[in-house]
Amino acid sequence: MIAHDSGGKPGYARFHGPSLVEVSKEFLYPHYLAPTGKNENRVIVEIPCWRGKNTKASPDSLITLGIRAGIVAGRYEQLEQRVQLVHPHKWKGNVPKNVHHPRIKAALCADELALIRGASGDMLDAVGLGLWELGRLAGP
Repeated sequence: MIAHDSGGKPGYARFHGPSLVEVSKEFLYPHYLAPTGKNENRVIVEIPCWRGKNTKASPDSLITLGIRAGIVAGRYEQLEQRVQLVHPHKWKGNVPKNVHHPRIKAALCADELALIRGASGDMLDAVGLGLWELGRLAGP
């Protein structure tokens, strides 16, 4: 599975089974199962949501993030991936990054923690989104 966060500096996280195996700021191409070439991946993409006065970002910023998320989702769909779109409040609620990122790190094993050294906040969000989808991180 690949998880994507479309923040200011996009983040991608690849999971093999329940394990985090790669974190990147660059588009992650799906792996295919040999010799059938069948799709082994599904992709989960965070899409922005206007939450009224509780939204920090401006409507223009949310539109830009939505366009970015749509471009990423479209690229994966062209590669015959199953794409699932998720709003932030569904997987992390309104928890601020300074609280949520330590929760993400606490859900990782030592090998996975090594993968996120130096990761941006959006890369950590992609990891968290994937962990949530896999049931390794509690939602709101």
